[in-house]
Formats: sequence, structure tokens, C-alpha cells
Amino acid sequence: MLSGDLDAAAQWLYNAYALRLRSDQVQNQVVDRGWLAQLALAQNDPEGALDHSSFAVRLLEEANGEFYAWDPGIYLSHAKALSAVGDRPAAAVFIERAEAALCSVSDQIRALEVRTIFLNGFFARRIEQVRRDICDERSR
Repeated sequence: MLSGDLDAAAQWLYNAYALRLRSDQVQNQVVDRGWLAQLALAQNDPEGALDHSSFAVRLLEEANGEFYAWDPGIYLSHAKALSAVGDRPAAAVFIERAEAALCSVSDQIRALEVRTIFLNGFFARRIEQVRRDICDERSR
């Protein structure tokens, strides 16, 4: 998707998702649906994004900790989809959930220096960027 070739990205993502469905890989289905939500947003399909992200969040919550999927990413995808359909209050809740999930992971890092690097890394900056984007949308 980063290259801008959304058709190729769609083909790869949907093929991967089909494989996960056939092999009953629920953990990877969660991640794939998060990516499909991002794809739908890039394709200017907020309702499709919300469908994918809602499904991913539901699978994640139904798993009740049975597996690890990069929860902060799933929650951020859902926040972005919610914002895209105009539900910014719900989007803000999922930004907070993304942040809490990130902190939950960081709490498992014993070395303070490594934990600090982790918490100031790419994903923490992404959470802040999504938060700013949604706040900017509110002020329009």
C-alpha cells in the first residue's frame, strides 16, 4: 500500500485473508482484517473500513487473550475507520485502547531503557498522529 498500488495491495491482502480462512488461523485473520480496513480507507471506502475493523475487534475480543495479535494496530485501524464515518467520540475510545494495549506490552519489558525506547518508538508516534488527525477533524 505504501507504494500506492492499491490494486496490487488488495490482491495480496485478500489472497492472504483467504488462506487464513481456509487454515482457520484466527489470529492472522484479525491482523488481515485490520490491514483490509487500512486498504479500504486508502480506497476512500470508510464503510468498508469500518466493516473490516469492527470484525477484527470482535475476533480479538472473542479470543479473550488466547493469542497475541498486535492489538494497538487493530484498535488504531478501528479508530481511523470510526473517525472516517464520523464517529469521533468512539474513535477516541479506541485510540485510548490502542495506547493501553501498547502500555500493556511495554509493562512486560523489564529493562527501563528498552521500555523507554519502545514507548517512544514508531507506534507511540503513530497513536499520537491518529489522535491529532481526529482532533483536527473535530475542529473543522
